[in-house]
Amino acid sequence: MNVLGDLQERYKANNWFTVVIFSTLSLPSIKLVYSSAMLNAGLMVIYSFYLLHFYITDPVKLENRQRIFLGLFLLLITLVFLGYFIFPYSYFSIDKIVKYVFIFIAGLTVATFVEKVNIRLLINLMIIWGLVLCVWKLTIGIRLNFDKGQTYLTYGMPIGCSLLLLLLRVFQKLSWQQITVLIVLIGLNVFVILTSRGRSSIIFPFLSFGIILFATFFTKKNKAVATKILVTGGVIGLVAGSYVLANLEMFKSLARVIALVESGGEDSRLDLWIPAVQAISQNPFGYGTDAHEYVLIHYPHNIFLEITLAYGIIGLLLFLGVLGLTFQQFRRNIKRDIYYLSVSSLGLYFLLSWNTSHDFATATIPFVAFALSLKS
Repeated sequence: MNVLGDLQERYKANNWFTVVIFSTLSLPSIKLVYSSAMLNAGLMVIYSFYLLHFYITDPVKLENRQRIFLGLFLLLITLVFLGYFIFPYSYFSIDKIVKYVFIFIAGLTVATFVEKVNIRLLINLMIIWGLVLCVWKLTIGIRLNFDKGQTYLTYGMPIGCSLLLLLLRVFQKLSWQQITVLIVLIGLNVFVILTSRGRSSIIFPFLSFGIILFATFFTKKNKAVATKILVTGGVIGLVAGSYVLANLEMFKSLARVIALVESGGEDSRLDLWIPAVQAISQNPFGYGTDAHEYVLIHYPHNIFLEITLAYGIIGLLLFLGVLGLTFQQFRRNIKRDIYYLSVSSLGLYFLLSWNTSHDFATATIPFVAFALSLKS
C-alpha cells in the first residue's frame, strides 16, 4: 500500500511539473491576464520550489546528454551576466535582467528534471490551449496592441503551435471519425490564423511540418505515411488555396505574405540583418549584453545574429552547441512515438519563430522546448 501511495504522489508531482512547463510555453497568451513582471516572478518562485523539492526528495541522476546540454546552456547564460561587466556596450535594464534570470531558472529546471515531465499531458494541453484561443478570438475576441506585436504573438504563436501538433497526429492510426474531427480542428486553427495579421504563425507550422515530413523519408517507420500525407495534402492544399485566394482580403495573414513577395522585400528582415552583420565583422568578439540597443538601436530579428553581436564567436558556438544537441535528439525522437516527435517539433517551431520575430531576452520558451527533447 505504501508503494502505491508513493507512486500516486509521484504521478501528481509529475503532472504539476508538466502544468508549470505548459504555463511557460503558453507565456505569450497568459500575459493577457497578468502583467509580465508579476507572471515571471510567480513562475520563478514555482520553479525554485520544485527545484528544491525534487532535489531533496528524489535526487536526479543526469544522463550524458543532460550534462552536455546543461554545460553549454549554463556557459551561455553565464556569458550573458558577465557581459554586463566585461563588454563596453552592454545595455543595463532591470526588465531584461529579470527575463534572463527566468531563462536561467526555466532552462536549468526543465533540463534537469525532464524525466518527470508527462509529455502526453503537455502536448494535449498545448493543443487544447490553441483551440481555446481560436474559439475566444472568433467569439468575444481579445483587445491586442499591434505596436507590441501582440496580434501575432498572443493569438498566433499558441494557435500555430496547436496547428503543428494537430498536423503531426496524421502519423497516428486514426479511425474515420477521428480523421474527421482532426480535419475540422486543423481547419479551425488555419482559419483563425489566416484571419489574423501575423505571418510567422501560418508559415512556420507548415514549414516545420514539411521539415518533419522530409525527415521521415529517411526512417522506415513513417515513410509510407509521409508519402500518403504529401499526396493528400497536395490535393487539399489546392482546393483550400483556391478558396483562400478568392477571398484574399479576408485572410490578412496570407495577404501580408503575398504583399511581401510582390513588394520585392520592402518589409524584409534584410534591412535589420545587414547592419548587424556589418557590426559583427568589425568586432567578432562581441559588444555586450543587449548591445544592439547602442550599436543597432533595434534588435536584429535574428537570434543567431543577436547572440553573435553580443557575445561574439564564443557565444555563437555555445548556442550552436545547444542546437546541435537538440538536432541530435530530433533525429532520435523522429523514430519514436508521436509525443516524442511532437516535443522535437515544438523546439523546431519555436526556434523558427524566435529567429525572425523575437529577441534573446524573451527566449525562455524555445530553450524550454529544447530541454524537453532530452527526455529518454
